[in-house]
Amino acid sequence: MPLGSTFAREKLPVNKSFLFYGPQGTGKSLVVRALQSQCGALVLDMSPSNILERYSERSKVVKAFYMAWKVAHEFEPCIILVNEAELIYPGKKKSKEAKAAAK
Repeated sequence: MPLGSTFAREKLPVNKSFLFYGPQGTGKSLVVRALQSQCGALVLDMSPSNILERYSERSKVVKAFYMAWKVAHEFEPCIILVNEAELIYPGKKKSKEAKAAAK
């Protein structure tokens, strides 16, 4: 049964939102491409390389994400892809004591 079928969307208890995260090379983009082909979904690439090129001000970036959510809601199924998000949202740096305790 195709994931994008009307039956699957109405009957299966599937969440509407998913967050895939992990280190580089683990297949997150591959999963997005597979979902795109199975569901016939529209993919909105909101990766930093696309967004920061066009919008330099924070308010314009926020507006672009807001518009992406509106478009995604109108054209379901839709996937919003934020690839390489670690470039915008870096993780917390561990202190030397935390690194020593982890060993």
